[in-house]
Amino acid sequence: MTHSLKKFAGALTIFALTIAPVATGSLILSAEPGLAANGGGNGGGNGGGNGGGNGNGGDRGGDRGNSGKGGPDKGGKSDRGGKGGSDKGGRGNGNGLAGFVNNLFGKEKGGSKAQGGGKRTASAQTAPTTSIVPAKRNLRAGMHPSQLGSMNGALNANINAVLAHIRNGNTNGPVGALAGLAVADYNAVGAQDLLDLATAFDTLDGALATAGYETVDDYYAALGGMEPIEDIELALADVEAEVEGADDSLTAALEANGYGSLEEYEADLAGAENDAALDDAIAALGGDAATQTGVAEEAPTEEEIADAEAALEAQEAAEGGILDAWNKSGEATEEQQDDLIEALRDRIEAEGDAIAETIEATEEAATEELAADSGTTEPATEDVVVVVE
Repeated sequence: MTHSLKKFAGALTIFALTIAPVATGSLILSAEPGLAANGGGNGGGNGGGNGGGNGNGGDRGGDRGNSGKGGPDKGGKSDRGGKGGSDKGGRGNGNGLAGFVNNLFGKEKGGSKAQGGGKRTASAQTAPTTSIVPAKRNLRAGMHPSQLGSMNGALNANINAVLAHIRNGNTNGPVGALAGLAVADYNAVGAQDLLDLATAFDTLDGALATAGYETVDDYYAALGGMEPIEDIELALADVEAEVEGADDSLTAALEANGYGSLEEYEADLAGAENDAALDDAIAALGGDAATQTGVAEEAPTEEEIADAEAALEAQEAAEGGILDAWNKSGEATEEQQDDLIEALRDRIEAEGDAIAETIEATEEAATEELAADSGTTEPATEDVVVVVE
């Protein structure tokens, strides 16, 4: 029986070598009688240590297992051999050497950890071909909603709510602050342009004074020269003809016309040279010194200038009202504050027609009410002024 087992084990060794790529490591089977005596795949001899796979190899290996490394109290009995090994290693299949062959071919569903050479590996996990990235939130004014805080209400406010605040002159809360900004922006349209125009006229006045002229017309007249003065021209003709006493006559003619010398008279006769600063000041207002075209703009009045300055001050106050109504303004950078106001102005611009109509209707109603209270028949004008607290 031992001889047959040796022959079978030898054949099995050759067969196992031919399929070596199936195993994860090298496997050597021995035909030694001493090793064959552990036919239960170390079931009896190694008991709880290595017996998990084939612990029930019993009839042949159970009794002999007493001489194994595990001792009789660990693996000698077939009922213990099945419980040997790790929890994941599964229980013995009771097939002895046949069970070992099954393990070799991967037919055993139990634990490979019970066999010293075969370490079970988990199947490789394939990474997904596309990244799993959370959806990016739709930021407003470049900020997360948690950063916007109370201004989420202004950015997402229904336009009807904003218009109602305009009609009522209500600047309370984020929506009221938005309504205040809308009215202030409406009233400030053209204000900065008017102030820039006033500045341009100030520049022109300064250039005229520096060049010695009171008006642009005076400057143009100087550029074009003057008509010759008759008595001076006659005296010059006598000088050229070498008439006796002609030099004294010329000197007298020049002095009579306010000139101290002939050079001064000839300079005025030829015309003045262009003044670069004065020419630029005229061009800034639509004029052209080369063609002696006058300025195209009209200087604003003091009242217009005052109104424009007041409108810009109200606009600045409305921007401050936005920041006062923003509960996160203290944590925001200056850039974030500017971004918020810009985003709110984008909202105002998107609803520009409705806002303009509401403001104009409110102004008209206020004018009619004022006229009724004063008993006048002529319509008065009154701008809608939103007081930002």
